[in-house]
Amino acid sequence: MFRHRAIILLIILLLPVLSSCSNTNAISPAINSYDTLRVKVLFLVEVPSVSVSPGSVELLILDEVTGLALNPTSIKMQKRDDTHFSVEIEINLGSVIKYRYVKSGVIPIMEVGTDDEYIRYRMAVVDTPMTIYDTVPAWEDFSYQGDTGKIDGSVVDIITNVPVPNVMVNAAGRTSITASDGSFTLNGLPSGTHNLVAYTMDGSYLPFQQGARVETGLTTPAEIKVTPGQLVNITFLLNAPSEYSGFPVRLAGNIIQLGNTFTDLAGGISVTAARMPIMAGLEDGRRYLTISVSSGTYIEYKYTLGDGFWNSELDEHGNIKLRGLVVPNVDTIIQDEVASWVQEGITPIHFDVQVPEDTPSNDRVSIQFNPFGWMEPIPMWLQADHHWSFTLFNPLSLVGNFTYRYCRNEQCGSADDAATAGFSSTGRALPGGANNIQDLITTWQSYNPLVSLPYNDPVLPYGSDYLTGIELSPFYHPDWSPYMKSAMDEIKSNGANTIILTPAWTCKNPEYPECNLSLDNGPTWQETYAQIWQAKQIGLNVILFPAIRFDQSELDWWLAAPRTHEWWQLWYSEYERFIMHYADLAQQSGVNYLIIGGAWIRPSLPGGSLQDGSDAQSPADSIVNWTNIIGSLRLHYSGTLIWEMNYPGSLLNPPPFLNLLDTFYITFDGAITTSAAPSITELQDGFAGIIDSTIHPLMELYNKPIYIGINYPSAEGSASGCMLSNDFICGAGNLYIQTDIYRAALTVVNYRDWLDGFISQGYYPPARLTDDSSSVHGKPTQWLLGEWYPLINSSTP
Repeated sequence: MFRHRAIILLIILLLPVLSSCSNTNAISPAINSYDTLRVKVLFLVEVPSVSVSPGSVELLILDEVTGLALNPTSIKMQKRDDTHFSVEIEINLGSVIKYRYVKSGVIPIMEVGTDDEYIRYRMAVVDTPMTIYDTVPAWEDFSYQGDTGKIDGSVVDIITNVPVPNVMVNAAGRTSITASDGSFTLNGLPSGTHNLVAYTMDGSYLPFQQGARVETGLTTPAEIKVTPGQLVNITFLLNAPSEYSGFPVRLAGNIIQLGNTFTDLAGGISVTAARMPIMAGLEDGRRYLTISVSSGTYIEYKYTLGDGFWNSELDEHGNIKLRGLVVPNVDTIIQDEVASWVQEGITPIHFDVQVPEDTPSNDRVSIQFNPFGWMEPIPMWLQADHHWSFTLFNPLSLVGNFTYRYCRNEQCGSADDAATAGFSSTGRALPGGANNIQDLITTWQSYNPLVSLPYNDPVLPYGSDYLTGIELSPFYHPDWSPYMKSAMDEIKSNGANTIILTPAWTCKNPEYPECNLSLDNGPTWQETYAQIWQAKQIGLNVILFPAIRFDQSELDWWLAAPRTHEWWQLWYSEYERFIMHYADLAQQSGVNYLIIGGAWIRPSLPGGSLQDGSDAQSPADSIVNWTNIIGSLRLHYSGTLIWEMNYPGSLLNPPPFLNLLDTFYITFDGAITTSAAPSITELQDGFAGIIDSTIHPLMELYNKPIYIGINYPSAEGSASGCMLSNDFICGAGNLYIQTDIYRAALTVVNYRDWLDGFISQGYYPPARLTDDSSSVHGKPTQWLLGEWYPLINSSTP
């Protein structure tokens, strides 16, 4: 709840300055090109009994473009009786609003769900004068006292009746994102009437809304039919003051095309500058941007020289401005004019930084501000080679004395200026009274560009069918998106012929397993589809290896699970829904390989064990469950099914259904040797012993293709399995230990012609880092692979 409390304090700090419409009954951004009808909406909310004092409940209308915590509009509600409050306000017809309830006071008390997790937002589609019925289950200082029910349903196209994936379904502040079969579950809902909304993040379908009654202990079915919008081109034509002609203007908005990530990022924002489109310039000084979006989509947007908060446009009174538009059904030009980006009476601050000459040429420099906690980084403006700048115009009167720092490719905390490195850094202080700041970065954290040395290892060629691959790290963040294309280009130029994408779902609530796409941990269906297309365009083979992550440590999650027979059936059902989602995605996008398995499912295998080695108490019929899942996969997916096994994990106890799979993927991250400083020969002997004694028998038994994956950090002790050991912690960073491990593994694999591929795991796409991680991006190991991979794929020695 620490992050939650920080957001509350942020609201307290910002509300008096930013929310100029506080306690008003008229809420809407200005729309320049359209006359917008306004309708009355009555909010009627039921709150827990004796939990509030009269008149103390407020409705917060949230501004997702600026930041959910940064620019809310607060409206006091009227008491009807001890448990019911209401307020009627006017809202633009066709808008989609996001809101939540608070108890007012010196420190506002946020509403929370039945699980005591804070309500990110509720949603409402204003398509008519209406009454919205809500139930607040609990407050931060008043836990939920009642029982719950749930909503189970599916979303289909109203015309084709085809399931629609990647739809946000929201009720009572809970959100689920539909799987490939259109299914969703909203669990743990309080009894009562709730507003159920289905919403597509890119506006491809019109939003859907209906009331839903949830009864204690029961499941409410919801079959939702959504209507596709007509795709139209909207051109935003901006006339801005001439003094800003040299600055890049971005368009920030509430849809995914305009930078919205639909998750909570640093500092309480959701719309990040790195994903916003930059407007192009016309000869007369105006800017323009054209996007394709469906008619009927409600777009909230603003013009910015930074992100939705920093350097966002201001109205004629100096307040943060937010615009609104319901997309018409014809191609349209929206003509807008920015009043100003500068607060009256405030002198902007100009940052100018010189970076090291060895900074990668395709990197961009970002600046990050810390007024009350680190916000999301903002791309700076390239002025010349190794010279970047950024001018901060607003909201300087609000944030006061803040600190700042620089990083590469928005990877602050990982790819920082070495002088202010790390997630806990306080950054650089503003020089007193200075408005023109000149900085020099002498060294980047975790980046030491070393001279590439030829290894000249003898390599046996196996031709282009031999798989030489790079597997991406499964620890996705939304700020990866702008760098995926350049990462793929680098992987291709390095000689790899295959990329393994690792999209993830997150499992929560171990007592009642509930797995879903969490947008801070995994890319959307459309984003993964786009990554597949980008990789195939440059000639890379694509393998999908969907991952499961947990909202706590993996071991703690499994230990907290009841693991009764009924619980296991729920788990297998959730896993099947998860893996079928990606099987459908692979089938539709033409991906020829799908990996199933992974460390996250090993407790559910026959005779499965937990990470600490204890018995997972998997059910006696686990083999039946897995056999059924694989059979269902065959009905959804016609490509190659690959089973992942890990050394020393599941490889030593392989499941009894391997005959049902097409290919095996054997991954290594455990001990190869006990030597503290192993030689190449010792590493080769270790790999050879493991491969010949444990993997070769699998090949002889099943006669199936086998790929080898390597996942070792560039740190002392990595060859001894330090990444997995509870007793042995990895030592200091050492780039060449990782290279030695790879050289040994490549040599052993290369001289075993019964193996069919070699893969480097853990690749970090957004930036080159010479850190102690297992990523090879920017390390000597990447150069080693650049020598080996083309030679392996050659047809001649």
